[in-house]
Amino acid sequence: MGARGRGCERGEARRGKRRRCCRSVMRCIGISVVFACFAVSCCGLTAKVGEKSIKARVSYVDAIRGVARSAWRNTFLGIRDKRCKSAECRVLARRQWQRKPAQGRGISVERQILIETNRRIGQFAKDSNWQKALEAFNGLTGTDTTRPAPDLISYNNLLNAYSKCGLWEKALECFANLPANVKPDTILCNTVISACARKGVWKPAYDLFQEMIRNGSNLAPDAATYSAIITALTRGEQWETALNLGDKAKTSGSTLNTVAYTALINAARTGNVWHRALGLLEDMLRAGVRVDSIAYASLLSCCGTNFQQAEKICGQMDDLGIPRDTNTYNSLIGVYAKSKQWDRAMKEYMDMQDKGIRRNIFTYNTLIAMQASDSNAEGAEWVFREMQYDQVRSDVITYNLRISALAQTGQRQRAFDVVQEMNNNGIRSNKYTYDFLITACELEERFDQGVEMFNDMLKSQVRMDVVSFTKHIKFYKDRGDWRKALRTFSLMLQSNIRANEVSYKTLISVCSHIPEGSANAANAVFLEMQMSELRTDVTAYNTLISACANDHWIHAVRVFKRMKSQLVQPNVVTYNALLTVFEKNQELEMCRRLFKGMALEVRRNAYSYASLINCAGRKGKWQMAADTFKAMQDDGLEPETDLYNTFLTALSRSGRWEQALSVMTKMSTESVFIDTKTYIATMRACEAYPKRVVEMYKEVKERQLRFEAPIYEAYVKALFKLGSWNEALSVVYDLPTPSATQTQLCGLAMDSLYRSNQKSQCLSVLEKMVSRGIELGIDSYNCAMASYVDAGDLDRALSLFDDMMAAAVQPDSRTYDLMIAAHTRRRAEKTKAKMNEGNATVESSSGNAAS
Repeated sequence: MGARGRGCERGEARRGKRRRCCRSVMRCIGISVVFACFAVSCCGLTAKVGEKSIKARVSYVDAIRGVARSAWRNTFLGIRDKRCKSAECRVLARRQWQRKPAQGRGISVERQILIETNRRIGQFAKDSNWQKALEAFNGLTGTDTTRPAPDLISYNNLLNAYSKCGLWEKALECFANLPANVKPDTILCNTVISACARKGVWKPAYDLFQEMIRNGSNLAPDAATYSAIITALTRGEQWETALNLGDKAKTSGSTLNTVAYTALINAARTGNVWHRALGLLEDMLRAGVRVDSIAYASLLSCCGTNFQQAEKICGQMDDLGIPRDTNTYNSLIGVYAKSKQWDRAMKEYMDMQDKGIRRNIFTYNTLIAMQASDSNAEGAEWVFREMQYDQVRSDVITYNLRISALAQTGQRQRAFDVVQEMNNNGIRSNKYTYDFLITACELEERFDQGVEMFNDMLKSQVRMDVVSFTKHIKFYKDRGDWRKALRTFSLMLQSNIRANEVSYKTLISVCSHIPEGSANAANAVFLEMQMSELRTDVTAYNTLISACANDHWIHAVRVFKRMKSQLVQPNVVTYNALLTVFEKNQELEMCRRLFKGMALEVRRNAYSYASLINCAGRKGKWQMAADTFKAMQDDGLEPETDLYNTFLTALSRSGRWEQALSVMTKMSTESVFIDTKTYIATMRACEAYPKRVVEMYKEVKERQLRFEAPIYEAYVKALFKLGSWNEALSVVYDLPTPSATQTQLCGLAMDSLYRSNQKSQCLSVLEKMVSRGIELGIDSYNCAMASYVDAGDLDRALSLFDDMMAAAVQPDSRTYDLMIAAHTRRRAEKTKAKMNEGNATVESSSGNAAS
């Protein structure tokens, strides 16, 4: 065959190939048209929103034209993709179809380098590795003239890497330094706005969005733009601006997709305006926008504690045939947890298990947080075991929630075990971990361990905030260590952490523990709070008045007058605080006058009556306390256990045991709960009748109430009065060792024995305390030293005083009286011995002279 024949054969082959391509194209177009006609016949879609019916109709011509155009484009790109052997060439083919016609069948080497580099930058961006992405990008901008310059895609991929890593400042800097040959488009601007949205930086994102609006068609915002800027505004706590922007977009005819509407629903959730979120859902259905489970999950989160509304939304979701996924269930469980519907939340969790829906870390953290808020440590541990069974990896939030649940239930050691488990799994503790551990130590009164945890927190370089420091200041306040509380506040200021209103109020309350000058110190802190331009509201004034309670009442009255001059309206807490100041200063007449006058401005509550009853009890005016208690009942206030206990305490201070017993009987008949403090007040009132005290002690054991030190104290005193020494001492020795109650009762026993002139038994109690490892208190030391002094064993008495100082037990006036008596007695003995020795010498010398 000749060359002409072979040429004809090749031409015929090429024509056959073109005919086959055309037939493939027409076949695709024909199939697409058939499907388009079927779609048009079904396009009478109806979406119900309330009672409204919205019909979305599509034109036959537009549907056929759109599907045909899509089929031709896909087929053409498919043919071109077959010619391209690599993924980069296929990307180039698609971009050439979208942007401009092909320049030729071949690709230059420079273009191939650019495509490969852009692919690498894009891959690094997907992996969130902005350093590698920047290194690849810098390879295009080097000094080598043979390498191509970066194009729009290069910058877009680099900005995407910055966005994934939250480096909004680098993204803005790169966008501002774009070369003249690279014209930014909408996609590039969207990437920059998304970078700002990840960190909640709304101002530069909003400025860029406004610039896009001003440029008009060149940088026209699309649905992705609106979703990014709405997210940025929402995270920047500008939810109102985000919702207004969404309203403008809808009125201006801008297209909003599912992601944009979901971002608007999240903005409504942030602003706690759930009715706006429901309106956005109706707008989505009205506009024919696809509503997915993510939008419904955001909508459920808007319900807060309104679980009935959440159930209605889930019912609507089921009616539309949208399946519930993990996010939907998590949001619904969160609503149930906030509304304290524990059973419903666990039911949804079981439903997830039955349907085989994957549970993630948010599911389990929500359930553990729910159990922790209910102080159910065992429930939290059960959820954690379920989490391990599902092989869901725990994070620091999971462990902190477990520690919080254990701390609230007083399980300090188990909380520390969880921390050890956390460290073994390579999870680093944060400030919340230490805060919960300090709370656990505080509840069990392990103050030394709490201080140790705070010091470890400082050494571990955990970033602390004002909440952590304020919590520790309160920890020292509850302990009564006002010096360390002031040092902690000073340390907070040295760490460049600005004190807030709560920290200043806590420090003012700390000043109430200062023995001398508490009112002046509290006023100084209050003045510093005002100089810091913080709001001094009625709560701050109430705290300041309470801090003046241990000082003279005139300081509290001055604060009250200053408060009125600053036009701060006092509330019932203010008056109650001032009543407490008068009560502690035993100013009964001032307390009575304020109690009578406060009725003109505020309604008196139970605490107001309790303050007057307590003040009357302190002054021994039990009849006035009884009249006040009756007036409270006439005022429509039903007394509860605490108020009954206050009234019983007032009666006990006057020794009115008959009235105390009748009040306790009345509590039983009216079904008022009788607690430990009720028995303490009544037993003190019946102190002169030890048999009745012994009977009430047995009642406390039968009721299985919590025993406190005053219960044991009253019982031991009653046994001593009845002469049951051995039984009283057995009660003391049977208490758990070591304990402050045991130390106190041993001191009481030794004092009773010493006053009964049974000094040998008093010293035997001392020996028992030392052998059992019971800590000696001031009363024990004083009774033992007095017994040694009376027995003439001055060396033992002085040695015991040295032991007392070594144990850091603060001496009192009785201790110094005993030491003065011991030294005086020793000096007298030495003087007497010298005089006897002198007399003996004189007698011997006179005898010698006579002889």
